[in-house]
Amino acid sequence: MKRITRLQTVLLSLFLAAAAWADVPFKVTTITDGKFAIDTYWYTMSIGNGKYLISDNGTADHIALNRPLSPATFLEDSDLWCFVGNETTGYRIYNKKTGTAKVLAAPATVSGNGSTTYVVMKNAAALGGYKDTWDITPSTDLPGMSGYYLLPHGTANAVNNFGGNGKLAFWTGGKDQGSTVVFGITEGNYQIAASTGALAGSGTFSNMWTSAQDNPRLTLDCEANNMKFDGDNVACFTGTSQNTAYRLSVPAGYYIKGYSFDFVNTGDNSGNKNYELTLTCGNQTFKTSGTKQSVNVEGLDKATVSFTLSGSNQGISLSNFYVDVCRSNEEPEPQFEIFTTKPGDVVNRIPAIAKAHNGDLIAVADYRYSGADIGMSSGADGKLDLRFRTSSDNGVTWSGIRTLAAAKGYAYGNATGDSLNAAFGDPCIVADRESGRVLVLSCSGMVSFPNGTRTNHQGIARFYSEDNGQTWSAATDISDPIYTMFDKRKDGSIRCMFIGSGKISQSSTVKVGDYYRLYCAALVKLGNGANVNFVFYSDDFGGTWDVLGGVDVSPIPSGGDEPKADELPDGSVIISSRTMGGRLFNIFSFTNTEKAEGSWGTMAFSGASNNGTTALSNSCNGEIMIVPVTRNADNRKMYLMLQSVPLGAGRSNVGIYYKELESLSDFISPDSIAKDWDGSHQASFMGSAYSTMTLQKDNTVGFLYEESTYGRDYTIVYKNYSIEYITDTAYSYNAEVDRNTIFEETSAIQTKVDELCKCTGTNVGNLTENGAAGIRAAFERYKANPCQTAYETLNAAIAAAESVEIEAGRNYRLRNSERQSGKLYIKVKPGAAGLTAATRNPVDKDQLFHFIPTEEGWKIFSDKQQVYICRTGVVESPIPVSKNIAQAAPYEVRSTRDGLSALVCLNPESGYPAIHLSGDNTRLVPWNAAGSPASLWYIEPTDILTDIAYVRPAEQEDATIYYNLDGRRVENPDKGVFVTNKRRKVILK
Repeated sequence: MKRITRLQTVLLSLFLAAAAWADVPFKVTTITDGKFAIDTYWYTMSIGNGKYLISDNGTADHIALNRPLSPATFLEDSDLWCFVGNETTGYRIYNKKTGTAKVLAAPATVSGNGSTTYVVMKNAAALGGYKDTWDITPSTDLPGMSGYYLLPHGTANAVNNFGGNGKLAFWTGGKDQGSTVVFGITEGNYQIAASTGALAGSGTFSNMWTSAQDNPRLTLDCEANNMKFDGDNVACFTGTSQNTAYRLSVPAGYYIKGYSFDFVNTGDNSGNKNYELTLTCGNQTFKTSGTKQSVNVEGLDKATVSFTLSGSNQGISLSNFYVDVCRSNEEPEPQFEIFTTKPGDVVNRIPAIAKAHNGDLIAVADYRYSGADIGMSSGADGKLDLRFRTSSDNGVTWSGIRTLAAAKGYAYGNATGDSLNAAFGDPCIVADRESGRVLVLSCSGMVSFPNGTRTNHQGIARFYSEDNGQTWSAATDISDPIYTMFDKRKDGSIRCMFIGSGKISQSSTVKVGDYYRLYCAALVKLGNGANVNFVFYSDDFGGTWDVLGGVDVSPIPSGGDEPKADELPDGSVIISSRTMGGRLFNIFSFTNTEKAEGSWGTMAFSGASNNGTTALSNSCNGEIMIVPVTRNADNRKMYLMLQSVPLGAGRSNVGIYYKELESLSDFISPDSIAKDWDGSHQASFMGSAYSTMTLQKDNTVGFLYEESTYGRDYTIVYKNYSIEYITDTAYSYNAEVDRNTIFEETSAIQTKVDELCKCTGTNVGNLTENGAAGIRAAFERYKANPCQTAYETLNAAIAAAESVEIEAGRNYRLRNSERQSGKLYIKVKPGAAGLTAATRNPVDKDQLFHFIPTEEGWKIFSDKQQVYICRTGVVESPIPVSKNIAQAAPYEVRSTRDGLSALVCLNPESGYPAIHLSGDNTRLVPWNAAGSPASLWYIEPTDILTDIAYVRPAEQEDATIYYNLDGRRVENPDKGVFVTNKRRKVILK
């Protein structure tokens, strides 16, 4: 059985009493026909400050108090109790081992000082002068604990560990710590219903149900607001994603043993229950209907378990929903609190960790005097310091806390103009693999990221250590040369950025000059306000930086958030960006590693819908890391990808997903990376958020994460894991894995080539026949000599393969890729009243457009109506047309090999540059540049040429064609300003 553990050694919740049932710390049960009720809860009782367990005395004449209760205590049935009765008549207390036949009882008369009047188990049908009912009243004798006195009904004497002599007796002299009993639940059959818990939020639908019982607390959650109450039952829906995972969770120290429920379709809006959904519970699959069915899942041992509901956006009603919750006897995982945050303390946040060349671990975090991000609060003068600790023994012991960078605050920054040193936050770190140099980057200054502008933004502070992280340089701001690179973007400068915190990745293979290459990723706010991601690389250990793939191509072109980057086994670079419900991945494939040339793939989502890195109901920073391993089942050498996220719901239950990279087919594309992860390990069982990791010198994982350990966000916790532990013995670290074997497996590349060649077609962006033939020929050359050089040569051939391009002077139809199954085209409304959508009409010339090349970009023109498409405005507003070329907007056509193109305005009025077909299937409106499929178009060529058309003979393939500024072809240009078919602006004098 995989260990169910908790990293925290302070198990306060184990001893907290529930307030769900009157004034007693337990839920009473009933006895029918000599059996306890199905929903009976079982509790521990411990007494005194020593927390000694009260257990069945067996054949002894007293109950021995000699076993302290701790998280590592192994509990048996003799340690478990349940309660029957009420406050008025008193409670009978039963032991799980002895069942309903015996009851906890005390002599009717307490003799002397009570020290020899013992409480024992007695035959319930033959008490023989003993009392078997009890009063339970609150005690405040144990500070910080919810304690109670246990007294025979109607008496004043409480049970007591008299004089600490280890026997459960009485003390007639009063009540004290030795009389105080603490109750803790160990096993219960929770019912999930409206009467036993509550849904989060104030709306009808919610993403979480929480039990009223909080010792422990059970939750049922999902990614979106797909739950509601159906009478006393809980109704679950598939949601708009049509595939929703539901998760049952209990806190540290407990596990779910099983669950059961009845289910039936809720009915649609008209009450019709005649639909079919798919319900998957473990290895059981059901087809729902209007007839009630039952689920029973047993033999579980997890703190979190899940079931999924898929199909059309309908629901099922769950009744008689019971979850069997048990206390785990597993020992907590070891941990070390690097930076502790308790109520009232200054807040620690944003962990980063690296292994230095000498093997030392360096852990860094920011220290937030106001508790807020840079620029988000003027409290405490806005200060954020960077602090660090080191370990020279693989995390067993750590140095004291030291300051890496001390902030000087806003007042200093405003007075001196030195905003760089006002505050430092969100650190990321890397240690050079060949020297004692260590690099830290962080945000700096006084401006928040959301409020940043091109001329007033956060700085990027750089710090160096030359002695394996023991001492550090002063901060240097390196933001200006990085921002200057983005000033060359086609659609204008960016507003602001910051580097993703945690780990900076150093290549294991690419060394240009004195250092192995570095990769880090940034969240960038474009000029139009959209958040995207870019990856930077440095070949001089952070002295200078460049943008991987260039400043015009973002690997995460929409929905970008805090990202990380790492190197895949084939040398390509992966970016992993946080998003609601999981991660966004993309891969940069090199055509020339040394020159950092290549191209990005297509962004892919990873989450519950594709068995990916599911982060229920949260979007949170996490770390990605790839390590060489052996699969223990068959001794196969391969790589393992690790990705940490809060498993959820919300920012809680941080864990590490893992996915085996057995062959190139497992990471040949972003889609293949995103889907079908192999498992996960849960590290935290409470509120927890950002996380990062490094590979230690002992080949284990140093894991650093934020946790609400003391009820305040956050304590920075360090854990040390072996690969075997994370993967439940499925994999072991193996430094001898040869990455070159990756290139010998050609079947994945064959599949990639075959899929690419299926993109041969006539739409703009499709491969031409010549392009497909060139790719196949390059693949044959690769097969003859499979190695990294040949692999990059193949990638270069793929990138350069001939594809269908726009021809100036040819008319095109623009077909939407999604709406009405991809059957709608853009057309100009009669009277040039704007744009609309319509089904294809071969004789309707209002559906024809041609593209006029200009220095700024393409201008899209309708011959029939003699109008140009103008610039996009605010979201959902109509996109206008005009007969005036001065109002025509320049557009960029971003095409992919599958023939899909985005029509992106290069001078939008707001942050929505793409032409998008609205959900009403009629209006053409602005949208994100890389939004939904309704923003993508098939640009279909026609045989219809415009009145400025031309046909170039083969022998004139490179002839220069001239157009005037109205877009009309000029056969014999004389004087004036013209634009060529090569998009060059020329002046003839």
